[in-house]
Amino acid sequence: MKSIWHGVLLSFSYFSILPIRLKNRAMNRKVYASLLWIFPFVGFSIAFLSVLLFMVLKDFMPLGYGAIVCACVYLCLYGFLHLEALCDVIDGYFASLSGKNIYEIMKDPHVGAVGAIGTFVFVLMKVAVITYLLLESKEEIFLTAVIFSRLGLIFGLFAFSFHAKSTFALQLKSSASVQLVLLSFIAYGILSYFVLDFKSVLLFALISIATISWVLYILKKKFGFLNGDCLGASLEKTEFILLNVGLML
Repeated sequence: MKSIWHGVLLSFSYFSILPIRLKNRAMNRKVYASLLWIFPFVGFSIAFLSVLLFMVLKDFMPLGYGAIVCACVYLCLYGFLHLEALCDVIDGYFASLSGKNIYEIMKDPHVGAVGAIGTFVFVLMKVAVITYLLLESKEEIFLTAVIFSRLGLIFGLFAFSFHAKSTFALQLKSSASVQLVLLSFIAYGILSYFVLDFKSVLLFALISIATISWVLYILKKKFGFLNGDCLGASLEKTEFILLNVGLML
């Protein structure tokens, strides 16, 4: 039980900027499994906080501006972690076109101009779609997209292999069993069913699996390897597609 609780706290600590501190960081397979299991809920929690903030701000500032602020707050609440990964992947992708060492480029702490510009454009588009959903009172779509993008990442960990130096990704993969994947999709699917109809929940599940698989397959084929940055970038792309699909529901 202690390992499970430790994994829950670690998931919030690692995947958000919420003020959670851990004194003991002893890790084992149960901790990583718990971390993965709660990961979609971490996303749901920070998205829900952003929605609550929008409910408050819309009475004090222009509606459009308040929605933009809350969309940006959501990005801040996960510490831009996955956006940083997206930036590295963009740099790596364009470095591969000139025959450079992709892994070294992606691990370089300096940000390339192409990666910075590409990520900036992506952020603008993501903030725009979240803002529109908030203005259209489609908060349930926003929350569900956040959940299923992270469920997709769990599936990606289960289905793909990763670079030998990607220690954290490999540790997570060791805990991403078929039972964990199925249980996660079923449990969070039931949770989503409270705000969306069954067809929409099923559509989100299928799109999350298809998108994460397609993105990781393309990156694997292009780079010759997958690492944590590839996972983060694939999560961002999956979430963006789910948000846009939600506009049509």
